[in-house]
Amino acid sequence: MKVKKQMLVAEETPWGNLEVWQDGSVRSLYIQDKLAIQSQLDMVQKEKLLLPHTRAMMSFLIFQPQPQSMLLLGLGGGSIIHFLTHWFPGLEITAVEINDKVVKIGEKYFALSPFPPKAQVNIEIADAFAYLKRIKKKNVNVMLVDLHDGDALPNFMHTPAFMARCFHHLSSSGVLVINLLVKNEKEFTDTLTALRCSFSNISLCMAFKNQKNILLFAFKSPSVLNMTQLQARASQCQGKYNIEFEAFVSNIAKIDAK
Repeated sequence: MKVKKQMLVAEETPWGNLEVWQDGSVRSLYIQDKLAIQSQLDMVQKEKLLLPHTRAMMSFLIFQPQPQSMLLLGLGGGSIIHFLTHWFPGLEITAVEINDKVVKIGEKYFALSPFPPKAQVNIEIADAFAYLKRIKKKNVNVMLVDLHDGDALPNFMHTPAFMARCFHHLSSSGVLVINLLVKNEKEFTDTLTALRCSFSNISLCMAFKNQKNILLFAFKSPSVLNMTQLQARASQCQGKYNIEFEAFVSNIAKIDAK
């Protein structure tokens, strides 16, 4: 007999209402009254990324195949952390989340505590921009920014000051990946303009059919990106991680250096 989908918990927070639902072995974290799935996790196969945009964000592996350190702005249910700790047990991960109830839900319902013995994961409860301004320089290999609340992005994400802090904390070969929830063309243009103030070299834009999500990939160091080489690297990563990197790369548009 098939088990019915059931709600496990509902929480009101200043940043939106949170709900956790279970359907079979899959748990989903919703925010803003089910307008968007914030995170999804298969409790049997925790290393498997279920949402397309989270799998697409892992395309940083095409450019940084062996990351040593990562800064994750926005925690959600922590599915990305489960993927990363499975494949890179020695990776140093700092996750920043403004909503303490998201952290508590992650620990109770999404297996974020305890982590595997070798995992080096630190979760900070803080505003992402304030955190970047407060900490000393971090030479992180990868920054993943996923800060939408199901309805909008924080205003600071459209500012040159935020992008400058991201640039500052990356290592010389660092990669920045931003998940944008785009409402209109102006919002996208404002974000891209802010990005170009610091990341003046080649950037990449990845769009998805029938979705508002757009991913931006920016690089600290000057880089000449050959799309044929990218496709070859995507094929290698696809075979290893069982993620459709070839399809993601085919949806990439190159934004030339200004």
